[in-house]
Amino acid sequence: MESSKRMRAVLNRRSFLRLGAASGALAAVGGMATTQGWLAPAQATAAPEERTAFTYHNEHCLCNCMLQCTVRDGRLVMVQPRPNSDKRFQNVCLKGISEIEHIYGEARIQSPMRRVGERGSGQFEVISWDEAFKIIAENFQATIDKYGSQALWIQYSTEASQRFSPLLASILGAQAGGLNGYDMGQGNGQGQAFGWSGMFALNTIWEWKQANVVLMANCNVLETGMMWSRAFLDAQAAGTKIIVLDPRFTATASKADQWVGLRPGTDPAFFLGMVKYLLDNDLCDREHMLAHTSFPFLVNAKTGEVLGEMHDTVDKETGKPKQVKAPYVWDSATGAAVLHDTPGAQPALEGTFTVDGVQYITEYDLLKQQMADYTLDWAEGVTGVPADTIAQVAREYAKGPSIICNGVGGIDKF
Repeated sequence: MESSKRMRAVLNRRSFLRLGAASGALAAVGGMATTQGWLAPAQATAAPEERTAFTYHNEHCLCNCMLQCTVRDGRLVMVQPRPNSDKRFQNVCLKGISEIEHIYGEARIQSPMRRVGERGSGQFEVISWDEAFKIIAENFQATIDKYGSQALWIQYSTEASQRFSPLLASILGAQAGGLNGYDMGQGNGQGQAFGWSGMFALNTIWEWKQANVVLMANCNVLETGMMWSRAFLDAQAAGTKIIVLDPRFTATASKADQWVGLRPGTDPAFFLGMVKYLLDNDLCDREHMLAHTSFPFLVNAKTGEVLGEMHDTVDKETGKPKQVKAPYVWDSATGAAVLHDTPGAQPALEGTFTVDGVQYITEYDLLKQQMADYTLDWAEGVTGVPADTIAQVAREYAKGPSIICNGVGGIDKF
């Protein structure tokens, strides 16, 4: 914006935003800078230059809101759902369709600004992007010269982290981050309860109708990712029970089959209580645990160390040789400890066994020992949810097939 490059008058932020259009500071958006401009009566002009652009509105909605945008004379003037043969994805919500107001609203700063008064004084001046980049680069260089590149931290957004690695940080050798937290729309602090480190499940929301229960943990999809409400309601119509676990009675909770209100920040305790109940009542899938988990592996009853043999192998990433431990299980057929991948072996899921004079138990038994304190009464005391309710949710979830929806929802969640 040439007019912005020339402008150097000192003014505070509010005055800049209020007077920007008149002074030329927002010249690039012209009459779109205020409601008086873009709601004014149409004026007869020469044929404008117009084109169509395609995008989506929000990464947190998982790109489900695909938009067809009309750009006239360099300005966004209309937002519509992008035509799609799959009508599930021909959507637009109030947030997406109001993007015009978002871009050209008076509250949006349209140019870089530099503080010229004391910190907190609100005194700024408009500068060009070239000047802004130069100031940032000079400060980066000064920091690196004095403290080293590791003194720089580059904070990047969810969208940046999912689309490409932080290029600026890698060029500078700086530290970088920004994955978890409200920006990611992902529940935090639940890893110990879930034993799960990924963000997304292997099923899509359109498969929810195949589930017996969907347990939504602190996510408010019907508000923050409202385009997914169609799949939510389709699942309910198909007979899926949706249980919302949230301190707030959200829009999603109001449409769910059951709302479980718990104290803020205590959801891990709720899940630990669930797991303890499932273990105590043998509501687990034993065949799955034997075939696909480490629960049959033998561990030292005193130290918890896995019993196994060291094998030579090659690291797939580095190509360098390394050693890995191949674990043992107790073969019920032969009454002896064998390697876990021994053909024909029948691993025991529970039990105490002696190998070379040392007592071993299975990881499953170790888990039960570690979960001993997380009773329903303990979980009720932490979460404020009645023990009977925790047990009821656990039983219904255990029937399967069931889904935990943990996340998706931006900042509108707890």
